[in-house]
Amino acid sequence: DEAIKLFHIDQINILTAKADVTHQEAENVLLATNYDIAEALRRIDEQRYTLTELILRKNKDAGDALNNIALAIEYEWDLKRKFWFGFADIQLLPPVLQTFMLVYEWHEYVGWEGMECGIFFESDHTHQQLQALGLLELAQKMVTARIRYDELKDKAENFHEITEDDIFKMLIIHCDQLAREVDSILLQFVKDNIDVFPCRHNRHEL
Repeated sequence: DEAIKLFHIDQINILTAKADVTHQEAENVLLATNYDIAEALRRIDEQRYTLTELILRKNKDAGDALNNIALAIEYEWDLKRKFWFGFADIQLLPPVLQTFMLVYEWHEYVGWEGMECGIFFESDHTHQQLQALGLLELAQKMVTARIRYDELKDKAENFHEITEDDIFKMLIIHCDQLAREVDSILLQFVKDNIDVFPCRHNRHEL
């Protein structure tokens, strides 16, 4: 049928322009996808890019990209989430993924519970991984905040009283300020170590 033939030619031309593929490549993938342009583009992307590369391309917001990368790691390594991942949950991951997952989880935890609690989240391991990312000042400031907390805890009647201490408050404010760059540094860390991050496409939302 002439109309169908013209439709197929039109679809091939559209895909050739959109995906920068040859006429033959476009025809082959369209035949495989029953001339569904969206599905054809998705298949071409999956052939060209790893899962993590696609996540980075499709998520311009750093937080969304990091969240999807963390989900991809959970899926690929079959991590069982109860609530927050601690170091014990991720210790079998490659070192690069340990760094990513622990700092990502810590940053999410801080978002929920506040930096006053975040300074204690897997503190020894978090300190080490923040240093691995080059966040030396943040890592040290968190140690200083924990030391101040320890100095106050025997004198204070409750946690709230500690958080009202002027020195402790200033340390927490400083930690929060330094933590603002965590997302961008984690994102760059992923790009610098892209080969270690999930490659296989598992059909989850990007």
